[in-house]
Amino acid sequence: MKYTRRLVALLAALTWHGAGVGAQGTDSITTDWEVEPGFRVDVVARGFKFPTAIAFVPRPGPAPGDPRFFVTELNGVVKVVTNDGSVLPFASAFASFTPRLDIPTGEGENGTAGICLDPRSGYVFVTFVYDDSARVMRNGMVRFTTQPGTFATKPGAVVSFNAIFAADRSGESHQIGACAVSDGHVFVSVGDGVQHEQSQQLASTLGKVLRMTLEGGAPGDNPHVNDPRGAARFVWASGFRNPFGLRVLGNRVFVAENGLNIDRFLEIERGRNYLWAGNDWSIGLNASVVFAPATSPVQLDYASAAYEPFPAAYRDQFYLALSGDPGTPGAGLPGDRSVVAISYDFARREVRSAPRPIVRYAGNGIGNIVGMSLGPDGLYFAPLFPGADGGSSVLRVSYAPDRPHERLIGSSSNPTGLIHDKGCLGCHRFRGIGGSRGPPLDTPPLRQRLFERLTSAGYLGALSAPDSLGRQPYTSLTDRRQAVVTAAPIDRPKVWLVNWLLEPRFALPAATMPSPGLTESQAADLADLLLGPAPAPPTWRDRIPPSRYRYVLIALVAGLAIGMLLRRGRRPGVR
Repeated sequence: MKYTRRLVALLAALTWHGAGVGAQGTDSITTDWEVEPGFRVDVVARGFKFPTAIAFVPRPGPAPGDPRFFVTELNGVVKVVTNDGSVLPFASAFASFTPRLDIPTGEGENGTAGICLDPRSGYVFVTFVYDDSARVMRNGMVRFTTQPGTFATKPGAVVSFNAIFAADRSGESHQIGACAVSDGHVFVSVGDGVQHEQSQQLASTLGKVLRMTLEGGAPGDNPHVNDPRGAARFVWASGFRNPFGLRVLGNRVFVAENGLNIDRFLEIERGRNYLWAGNDWSIGLNASVVFAPATSPVQLDYASAAYEPFPAAYRDQFYLALSGDPGTPGAGLPGDRSVVAISYDFARREVRSAPRPIVRYAGNGIGNIVGMSLGPDGLYFAPLFPGADGGSSVLRVSYAPDRPHERLIGSSSNPTGLIHDKGCLGCHRFRGIGGSRGPPLDTPPLRQRLFERLTSAGYLGALSAPDSLGRQPYTSLTDRRQAVVTAAPIDRPKVWLVNWLLEPRFALPAATMPSPGLTESQAADLADLLLGPAPAPPTWRDRIPPSRYRYVLIALVAGLAIGMLLRRGRRPGVR
């Protein structure tokens, strides 16, 4: 499933050892995350392997062992977390699927994807891929029966809905995704199976949001219920690529979708075609929010105006997990590896403001969020990849101003986050994204440009020119300019860049770049990110010529030595 551009990359070096249940409270895992002021992150449960979705029981039973929420795992397992924090197996072996190659290859990305609950009947719906008898990958869904209202830790009857999807081949990363139950109906999002031409074809389930009854039938008020072609009678809306985020509020349906280089969030309408045609131009159509560059949106939820765990400013908001690209460790590209809040005007059918993160990864590992859901006491999320303890955990973001979190958005030293928070990408390009008004910030070209400039006698001589202006802020910046001149040549790029980030006018009175308002430590951390590691001083080995020249040199030296020996060996008078 394409929860990220490459959902399970870099897992070759990571192994899972199966941690036990953990108590709530501060944990080293939580310090990898930064939150909005007033919020904090706690570990709620441990012992998961590649968790992909979370679903809460709306009104759990009172007993310690009653189910509180369910968690799906990529490898075809559903677990249940009880009121007392126990993590128990709920179901497995419902999907006969063996990845063609193991993770971290792309074909290891498929598996169990979504879960949704119907409390009135006690049904638990799970979406996944499976291998048919010919080892063709298909999309599937099952329904587990449990106790109405409170659910149960073990399922009763199991009903397969696989026949609905059986005519279509699923695809690597482009499989079935989320599901949602509303008013006696099940909505299911399905990726295009890497067959974009099927996305707008009503006869196919691929690239669609489907709507069915709790028993797996086609509702009589579906827009194409009388269309005899294949899956048409189940189609609620068409023209999608990977609509992995799905939230249904009454009769209104919202989707967050993975595109190629851009993604979108939108409210969808009954019977409408959303025009995915295999390119970014089509994925950007009819969107309420376009995420550019792509951030891989996945699970989607909504906090109503009455959602008590959050203060008023954080209610009446959608919350969307942006999984991001796990191609490199660390905080990722600005905007991804986070959960963002989206303020939506239901009357005008448009967003009120730009999305903003409530929690964001700031560690050095692979912090891609996949599973996410609002619970009775905060926002729960599950990083896909194992943490430092070798297992994956479910964490909770709660409002607790009396217990401040260690790392806050906007005030931490996370340099990638600072690039986003301080608006650097409005003028500068970094890792392939951003503006072009200012010079690019990519490493190593930035270090090389600065080194060449700062070893120029002409530039160093001109650096003192602002001293003659005789006014602030230039007179107070004299020591900073002098620090650049006196620094060792190899250190000058960082000394210059730190001072530039603190006050751009320190070296150029006419600078149009505003001061970004960084602290000394933030500027130093950002400079380290932008410059990369300083080159090591040359050793004697570096002075040895490359092999293609080394042989010439050896032959030349050998020839001279032999010539000298022959000359010494000649007898006097002999020619």
